[in-house]
Amino acid sequence: MGRLALIFLLFSFSLLAAQNGLVVVDKAVIYADVHMKHPIGYISKWKSVRVGNIARNGGTVLPIAVSKNKIGYISVYDLSFGRDAKSIQSTYDRFNEDAIRKKPKKDHFHIISNGFLGTAEIGDENFGTNTVDTYFFGFGFEKINFYSANLSWYWGLNYEVSQAGDGVELSNTMFRIGGKYKLFRYKDFTIAANANVGGSPYTAIETEYFRANGINFSTSGGLEVYVPLTSTMDFTVFGGYEIQKIIGLDLPAGLGEFNPFILGFKTNIGLAFYY
Repeated sequence: MGRLALIFLLFSFSLLAAQNGLVVVDKAVIYADVHMKHPIGYISKWKSVRVGNIARNGGTVLPIAVSKNKIGYISVYDLSFGRDAKSIQSTYDRFNEDAIRKKPKKDHFHIISNGFLGTAEIGDENFGTNTVDTYFFGFGFEKINFYSANLSWYWGLNYEVSQAGDGVELSNTMFRIGGKYKLFRYKDFTIAANANVGGSPYTAIETEYFRANGINFSTSGGLEVYVPLTSTMDFTVFGGYEIQKIIGLDLPAGLGEFNPFILGFKTNIGLAFYY
């Protein structure tokens, strides 16, 4: 018993004069004996380990502490030391971080709340056209489908209610289809370009004097920022410009052609849920 304690003490002293190594094979096997005949476990690639300085079995193995009272052995050919190890570790860290950032996320749903601030040209050929301030708010969802790590396409529905000037209200359910391309990736957020076209077969315009229905076409583009909240959810913010054109209104008799044109700044905030 005393002899075993002495042997363990000697090995412990050899580990005190230790060095750091980096595992450079897929699985570095840990052995119970210097002849590497009895494996007891393994260490994964790119793990940093602390081993003794004194090699054994013809310089092929180094002692490594397996537990408080147990010494194991690892092959020197499975490790890299000194500057080489630091260089390999640094390269791996950069590669791994970049791989995580560039790993395409799964398809997901995007729930959004949107707002708009701009101008609208409203009037008819009989009474003239006026440019008035307009704003709208709404909500909707998008279904995102990834084509590649950077490029995705989507479709979605938005319900929007607008106010143009005094007493002119617009409402529609807009179907949109578009694409997104990731421009910049950072540790804490991603910036993507976002562009889409849309259409609504039923857009209602209501004023003090009449109510009419028509067809609305739109296009918008801008930048969108994704901020990860969890592994399955991102917070998103979009900012850009949107154009809408309403045609085919079923106006009351006596009114001339009336095709509102809307232009302005649009913003969305939302949550993206990955599955």
